[in-house]
Amino acid sequence: MRGQVGIGTLIVFIAMIVVAAVAGGVLLTTTDTLQSRAISIGSATESKVGSKIDIMKVTGERRDTVDNDTLANISIRVQLASGAKPIDFKEVVLSYRTPTVFHNNIQYSATSTGATYFNVTWVRTEVANTVLEPGEIAEILYTFASGEYLGTNTDVEIIVTPVAGTSSSVMFRTPASFAGHYVGLYPPA
Repeated sequence: MRGQVGIGTLIVFIAMIVVAAVAGGVLLTTTDTLQSRAISIGSATESKVGSKIDIMKVTGERRDTVDNDTLANISIRVQLASGAKPIDFKEVVLSYRTPTVFHNNIQYSATSTGATYFNVTWVRTEVANTVLEPGEIAEILYTFASGEYLGTNTDVEIIVTPVAGTSSSVMFRTPASFAGHYVGLYPPA
């Protein structure tokens, strides 16, 4: 009888060891999966937060016509946000909105201008290419389409979005009148 109790206890003990081994394996697999997921989410978050463009100022250029109360183009002076990784302007999308006009998906072009393209000129750079590096300053030049020139007392929103990163936007109202050939639009004077 004592032998049967001992064998029964041994079977229960072995069953507990098997259950503990299976539970340990499940815990290790779950931990590994969660760690992999956390690493991928962390990398994606770092990429999005670490790629941001700061909009320093926006300037408009008046049209050289009789109707001098409109702007022919705007220059958006930008730099990388502190700690941001380099951003290629070929992978940046510009959006422009007023109460009457909305252009989205405006892309970089070295030669074309108009409602669907922007150009880049460099204010401060080591190498003039399409990549904005830390410490560099560039100007995004956007030329308005004919008939869509920017007038006085107009609410404007500009959004600069890198493909991988955080969007930067500014909102402003154009002045009641334009003085001089170049007009400061943002930041407000």
